[in-house]
Amino acid sequence: MRHLIPSAALIAAFAVAPALADEVWTSDAGQVIYEADIGEYAVLTMRTPKNGSYRVYIRGLAGNYDNRVGQFTGYWIATDPNIPSPECDVTILTVDDRTTHLWGRVNMTFDRPAYPTGFSAQIGDCYEEPNVQWTGRE
Repeated sequence: MRHLIPSAALIAAFAVAPALADEVWTSDAGQVIYEADIGEYAVLTMRTPKNGSYRVYIRGLAGNYDNRVGQFTGYWIATDPNIPSPECDVTILTVDDRTTHLWGRVNMTFDRPAYPTGFSAQIGDCYEEPNVQWTGRE
């Protein structure tokens, strides 16, 4: 079963102001925090009052605070098993060794190459092409 509400909430949750690089974004879904770098992935976290907690893994963003040019891709996972997220037919293993069947893809671009900057993103459930718009501001 496909649920667009969690995807829309996830989109709204990505906004900017500082965490690992002390970045925190404000979005329609809530506050997004840059939590960690794992290899080439930046790990962003988000908690929404209505739809629970998420982690977003963006490839190529780890440690990149000054050259955020072009599109970054990655994936999101729901970390709260009781929220209305789609159940994918495949379980994934994240870069921080979490397994889940509640995930989707993310495409993200930044407004400016260097921090502080807002972003525009699209997300999708499971394997679907990211097509739900979402923006964050610093």
